[in-house]
Amino acid sequence: MKKLALTASAVMLLSGPASADALFSFGLNLALGGGGGFGATAGLWSTDQTDSIAGGLTGTYYLDTGLSGIGANVGYVSDGWVGSFGYDFLRAEPTVGLNIANTDDD
Repeated sequence: MKKLALTASAVMLLSGPASADALFSFGLNLALGGGGGFGATAGLWSTDQTDSIAGGLTGTYYLDTGLSGIGANVGYVSDGWVGSFGYDFLRAEPTVGLNIANTDDD
């Protein structure tokens, strides 16, 4: 049920009004579940506007295990970075992340 609620929330965030450009990011991700894991991640976010909340989809390669992950996230877009909290569906674990990105101040 948690997966369904998180997926529905991510879809609603991503399908909002198209008032800003999408944002691509690279960064680090930490899985918080029982398996844990530290990885390199790439993300696509719903807005590039600074000081805003964005929905995002991420792909992660976990450096410690060699496994991959796909996640839905909610993030805060700031000047040059995105901080996120989400869920990795392949690992079935919550995640936190910090990504660098080319944000827009307008």
